[in-house]
Amino acid sequence: MERKHIQQLVNQDNQTDQQSEQYLNECLNYIRTHLMAFYTQYADDTGLSLSQVRRKVNKWDRQQFRQALSEMNLDDWPEDATNRLGYYAGSFKDIDKRHMLTAIIVLGILRLTSKNQRAIKQRITNDATNQVSYLKAHMGLSTSQVKHVKRAVSVITEPKNVETWSDRLWVNSDTLANDVENLVTKHVRHGMDLDDMGALLESHVNKNQFRPGQSIADRTKQIDYATQRIVRTESARIIDEANMTTYKMLGIDSVDWIAEPGACTTGVNCSAIAAGSPYSLDEVPRIPADTHPQCRCSKIPHEGGSLVLQAAGSVAAVTFADKAFTDSDKQ
Repeated sequence: MERKHIQQLVNQDNQTDQQSEQYLNECLNYIRTHLMAFYTQYADDTGLSLSQVRRKVNKWDRQQFRQALSEMNLDDWPEDATNRLGYYAGSFKDIDKRHMLTAIIVLGILRLTSKNQRAIKQRITNDATNQVSYLKAHMGLSTSQVKHVKRAVSVITEPKNVETWSDRLWVNSDTLANDVENLVTKHVRHGMDLDDMGALLESHVNKNQFRPGQSIADRTKQIDYATQRIVRTESARIIDEANMTTYKMLGIDSVDWIAEPGACTTGVNCSAIAAGSPYSLDEVPRIPADTHPQCRCSKIPHEGGSLVLQAAGSVAAVTFADKAFTDSDKQ
């Protein structure tokens, strides 16, 4: 049963990946469109040169920025995004054409990061709700026990805790914006023709061809990987918190480690951790703090371990053998 639940989470991860991939492609298409507009407007027979983009900003450039801005839905941008927008939309964009082009490109990156941040928050909230429902159904939690677990996991979604991964997301965004600016400057320094622009925007699936130091598409894909890592890691954190809170509340004293499909065998060896089951609740590794980012392993009450049930003011110790967790989970 638990392995099936793990697979469901992995499937959700894959769906979230598709969503972030959609945001990525939207960003790259936006960058391609506006970069091509500048190229068409200013390139000569030798391409787009550094001397051309160092010229003063004119009416056409400002119109391009207004057009780019109109493509953004600023109403749902977080403060981190609007603060950065204020910087690029201010005097930065008016330094010269190169800075104007950079400001336009960064708008797309800010939109990408804003959408990713919103998607991560929603996914973590959904996973918390779904995990509590899962535990209620399979552990027979009462209404008051459900409320207790909800309070415990809500701590993880508090603003002060969200800031930890959110800050990483925006630092990654800032680094990406700087790297994209440098990549464009690098290509126009010696004259960027259409072939150069194609190479600048070309994406590579093959790891041997992956060149984030030469391609905007590949460099932006790194942000996509980082976003996927945050989603999986924070989802795993909140699910583990819900599980551990429930087990402690019920007085379960030992658990078995259920490794995710294809669990790692190097570094933090999750397969070896599973083989070492059972663990006392106080000694079992926490996910992901004691394992690794993106860990999808889980823990279930050890069959034969002690489970303390509290009812009508009495306490009774029984042997745990819940049908929801079968021997097949531990194989």
